[in-house]
Amino acid sequence: VERSEWLSYHAGVDGISILFVLMSAVLSFLVILYGKIIPLEKSGKFILVTLAVEATMMASFLTVNLFWFVLVSAVQMGLLAYMVWRWATSPERDIALARYLQFMGIGIILLLLGSLVLSWNYYSHTGEWSSDLTKLLQIPIDLYIQSIVFFLLFFGFIVRLPLFPFHGWFSAVAEHGVVAIAPVLII
Repeated sequence: VERSEWLSYHAGVDGISILFVLMSAVLSFLVILYGKIIPLEKSGKFILVTLAVEATMMASFLTVNLFWFVLVSAVQMGLLAYMVWRWATSPERDIALARYLQFMGIGIILLLLGSLVLSWNYYSHTGEWSSDLTKLLQIPIDLYIQSIVFFLLFFGFIVRLPLFPFHGWFSAVAEHGVVAIAPVLII
């Protein structure tokens, strides 16, 4: 566990997070290898964006602060949208991009609202704002607030993950997007 007070950043790793970090590194290597084998326009920029996506994936697995998680998720959404816009080969890539941004935007807004409700609950008990999970776990949450937070976080996550029936963006991106971002979308 590492903590930076001036950024309010708190990172930690557990047994499953380390596996996802390693898997992100391997998949990013394979995507970069794909970018070298398949001739893409501006492959240097492709590698740069791929490495930035890898950094956001690893940061989302390691952060223990909910607002940093939402921020990293929003940056990752922008980077993946740029990859679809720039390197997709289908003439209907605009439809895939629009669907992706609609669904991911709603998911990130739901995650942000759930994080705000948890932080507000912490503030109402302690008088200070925090989105650090280790601090949030120390404060009891009323049952009705638990239900609201569960709804917001659950639907925020299942929109980001391609789970049925909230996977309307995934088929469009898989069909009209670039093959190289498929491993990123699976994680």
